Amino acid sequence: MVTTIQVHQGLLEQLDRLKKDMGVRSYEEVIVHLLQESKRLDGSYFGKLKKLNTFEREELDRLD
Repeated sequence: MVTTIQVHQGLLEQLDRLKKDMGVRSYEEVIVHLLQESKRLDGSYFGKLKKLNTFEREELDRLD
């Protein structure tokens, strides 16, 4: 099924630039790519909480 969506001119211009930069033929390909990227964990999130103490496992005495 094909449908039409309304976007403001500024967004259309951004989509046009992305389509050209990505070398894809359709806005659908741009949108699919953006959705897939949004689901990935960005590597820049690693190390965001640098002030946290390092994790060390506590050894617990077990009662047998």
